[in-house]
Amino acid sequence: MTMIEDIDREHPDYGRIIGALRADRCPDCDASDMIGGPRGGASQNLFCGRCGSGFNVAQPRYIMLAQRIGRRQA
Repeated sequence: MTMIEDIDREHPDYGRIIGALRADRCPDCDASDMIGGPRGGASQNLFCGRCGSGFNVAQPRYIMLAQRIGRRQA
């Protein structure tokens, strides 16, 4: 998947997005249905089961960095 948006500490919604992902919630629709996707190294893809939003997160147990990667393919 291609990165669409880098969510670093300078991102205006960093706290809200990272906080939602850490709570296993979708930052876009607030669903608690995050599905783990492919992983490698220190990152994993997470997709929302409701709206399909995708994120590549670093440190899957304690998320520090995230990238928006697009929607899950059906």
